[in-house]
This record gives sequence, structure tokens and C-alpha cells, in this order.
Amino acid sequence: MAVAFIFGCCFYVGVYFSQSSWELLTLQILNALFYGLYAGIGLTLLQQQAPDLTGFTSAFYSNATRVGMMLGTIGAGTVAQFFSFRDATIGSLCIAIFGLNVMLVFMFVKREAR
Repeated sequence: MAVAFIFGCCFYVGVYFSQSSWELLTLQILNALFYGLYAGIGLTLLQQQAPDLTGFTSAFYSNATRVGMMLGTIGAGTVAQFFSFRDATIGSLCIAIFGLNVMLVFMFVKREAR
């Protein structure tokens, strides 16, 4: 899942610096890898951490994803209103970097617990 966040960071940096439509179309490969890995592996990892709570973990993951989308949309709209849509990608990049850091800390803590 950390690799997914790396793809996300590359995507947002690319969107920020892109100048033409073919660059944006090419960047969609990174976007697809980001969301595909994030959505596909996220639920699996969550269920692996709580194997006795299968129904709870899928409901929690689904609800957390929806809340994240709502907050992200509000945040991106606010940044775009006061600055620009291009600057909203910097906010998304910051969130992706934050997610990567959370994953790295989780991996470190998990490794130390063994």
C-alpha cells in the first residue's frame, strides 16, 4: 500500500507540472495504479489486522473512504476557490505524503512488535 501512495505522489507532482493534455492522459496510468492498489489492498490489510471482525472492517473501510472523499472534495474546492485548481493538487500531494508516512510508521511499528 505504501507503493500506492508513491504512485499517488508521482501522479500529483505530474499533474502539477503538466502542460498538455497528452501528459494528463499518460498520468492516468499512475492514477489508476494509485487507486487500484489503494482500494484493492487497503481492505485486505484492514481485514488482516482484525480477522475476527470481517463485517466491521469492510463497513469501516467503506465508511472511512466515503468520509475521506467528502472531506477531500470540500478541501480541494476550498483551495481551488481561494487559490486555483492547480494549487489543489499540492493539497492532494500533501495528503498522499502524509499517507505514505503513516504507512511507513505502521510498517516500522509492526516490525518492532515481532
